[in-house]
Amino acid sequence: MFAGRTIVVLSHQGMGDCLMAIPFLRTCDANLSRHDRMVILVKSKLEVEVMATIPWKGNVEVWQLRQGGLLGKLRLFCVLPRLRGLRPDILLAPLLVDRFANALWLWLVGSRKAVVRRGRWLGRMGRTVAVRFPAAAHETEEFLEYARAAGFNDCPDADMVIPVSNDQREAARRRMTDWKPEQRWIAFGPGSGVLEAFKRWPPKHYAALADRLLKHSPDVRIALVGSRNEQPLLESIARDVALDRDRCCIFTDLAFRECLALLTQCRCMVAASAGLSHMAAAAGIPIVGIHGPANPGHSGSYSRQLRVVRLGLECSPCYRSGQITGCGNPVCMTMIHPNIVFDAVLASLDGKPCPPVPWCETTDACEPIYPRTETESRAA
Repeated sequence: MFAGRTIVVLSHQGMGDCLMAIPFLRTCDANLSRHDRMVILVKSKLEVEVMATIPWKGNVEVWQLRQGGLLGKLRLFCVLPRLRGLRPDILLAPLLVDRFANALWLWLVGSRKAVVRRGRWLGRMGRTVAVRFPAAAHETEEFLEYARAAGFNDCPDADMVIPVSNDQREAARRRMTDWKPEQRWIAFGPGSGVLEAFKRWPPKHYAALADRLLKHSPDVRIALVGSRNEQPLLESIARDVALDRDRCCIFTDLAFRECLALLTQCRCMVAASAGLSHMAAAAGIPIVGIHGPANPGHSGSYSRQLRVVRLGLECSPCYRSGQITGCGNPVCMTMIHPNIVFDAVLASLDGKPCPPVPWCETTDACEPIYPRTETESRAA
């Protein structure tokens, strides 16, 4: 039994959000006393793996919400009896969507204080504290505002990077074909969730980029990284590589800890706004982030080593509520030429300073707006 406070954190929206929440979760953990406990609710086994890699200082439990069918849709209500039994003192819900059912759920949990984003329904029922966000804040910085609203002190060492042991690094090197210290491995993360496929950079562009990098230096190796479901995507890229295909290696179905260790052995990650770009931030390596529909200043990798590549079309970014599957013709991604990304990769490999990550106001566009002239397209 715990004689102190019980803090419940709802972090249930996928691996990318889980990773961006790490500084916030570490801050909460650093504010736990010896008698306190924190319960973190996540969506899937993958997020459980993410949470298991973090060296918690306090008493932290991770609960996986039920998935599948109707229970999947009602997963918050399925866990409700267990949560009420905890009699939580503080409930932090940074990812809770503003709906009546969610507001009702918060009220039924019966926490002494709930910290939420105020909306039409949220913050209107029960004892709640509404969070105020600074202008042009990254999602990670918004998460941290929830901790401050709960009365927690800032934690100076609450960063994104997850430690990897020497044994894990050595195991990763054994997976990398003929690994040598002088090699420069560059990771490609071309995949994304099914609903967010419109955020992907075209596979043929990844293949063209690989060709340029392999031609540029004999020390370059390409690591194509993804989930088991993304195996066909990775294989299609490898097939289209014209030069030295044996220097392209596919890595799928790795456990989270194994994939993180693999990324620590890479000099750079090339990815769009998806989970692997956030994993690269957790691994502490440079990132070339290819952005179109998403705002890099809000949902890009939370890293000082992020180098953003984007066209800046008038319709971009457009990722918002009601537009979560894109416009159907993501020219903001398909028109980004491999040469532009190649230059960004070389700058990252050479250790050049990254320009400030741009904050881009989300547009209300529902269809592509092409550059007015060919000159503008090339300049972008």
